Amino acid sequence: KDFARATAFYERALAVEAAPSVLYNAGLVRVEAGDDREAVRYLARAQRADPFLTPVYPALMAAHRRLGDAASEREVGPAFLAAATRARVQGHVVEARRP
Repeated sequence: KDFARATAFYERALAVEAAPSVLYNAGLVRVEAGDDREAVRYLARAQRADPFLTPVYPALMAAHRRLGDAASEREVGPAFLAAATRARVQGHVVEARRP
């Protein structure tokens, strides 16, 4: 796995547009590379860019945990709960509107 090349690819994409999904995926590349500090940097940016991007939260919390930063891990929890609740409610609304 060429993590340096993947990170460079995402950096080029982010230079064009800092889309939350690109930030999230760049963070996952850094997680895979074992670089949790950089992963947190990307994942936190993804969270700020789209607070309702639910998949970012478990990855961000796990990276904080691996870094031994329990306080930051706990701080992310309420936002994760809000995002997950919103996603679940939206799913119910979609189901309710089906004929």
